Amino acid sequence: MFLVKKRSKLMKKILFLIGLFFILIFITNVYAVEFVKITVDNTPGTIGEGLERDVDGLTIKAVNVNDQPGTEFDSADLRIIEILPANQYTLDVGESVIVAGREVTLSGIVSTGAKLGVDGVAITIPEGTEREFRGLAIKILEIHNEPGIEFDWVRLRIIEGAPININFLRVGDSISLFGKTITLDMTGGGTIVPSAGGVGSPSVLKMDVVSTQESQERNSWWVFILATIALIIIFLTYRNFSVYRVNRNRMNTRRR
Repeated sequence: MFLVKKRSKLMKKILFLIGLFFILIFITNVYAVEFVKITVDNTPGTIGEGLERDVDGLTIKAVNVNDQPGTEFDSADLRIIEILPANQYTLDVGESVIVAGREVTLSGIVSTGAKLGVDGVAITIPEGTEREFRGLAIKILEIHNEPGIEFDWVRLRIIEGAPININFLRVGDSISLFGKTITLDMTGGGTIVPSAGGVGSPSVLKMDVVSTQESQERNSWWVFILATIALIIIFLTYRNFSVYRVNRNRMNTRRR
């Protein structure tokens, strides 16, 4: 009897771990998103909503994607900036740079990111993260911080307020910026997976869009549905195991 109870507890733990594994796989490795397909001059690019990509010398972020059935009202808000050298700076600890009349100083490097001061007001920004602060949009592209190295440095991107770089485009519209023509070819729905790499550091994840299609309807619920199905299967398996265990105990009791 003690052995049966012990096996039952072990099975509960195994089923719980299997369920947790499936949930983590669905949530952290596959995402359903809206996306845009663009062309910069003759170079195509696909960008998931809320993500940014470097396409033909421009950094483009799909700030917001409006994807409706058909293409009549499909549109997107795109933030478009130059990559190099206009917006990127490399600062050693203690150095400063003036952007849009504001002084940005690298105060130090800590485990949570780069410590900056903007006109004397402190902020800490993790590597690979962008923050809007005191009228500036600051993204930490790379942190170089090795033990025993005296001159640690940070590479960062600073632009004067993200909103001024956002452009509203409908599907088929084009805009000319920085000597290049950016065209919004389509919006749609698809799935994205994280991959190694990214701007500035191998440790920063970027997202690759796969299995894209023009959406007939928004598909942001499919991950939740798959996770629910996995949990239902686990629940049914556990229930069947419990019924089997009860029946077996009854049979053993009768034999005695």
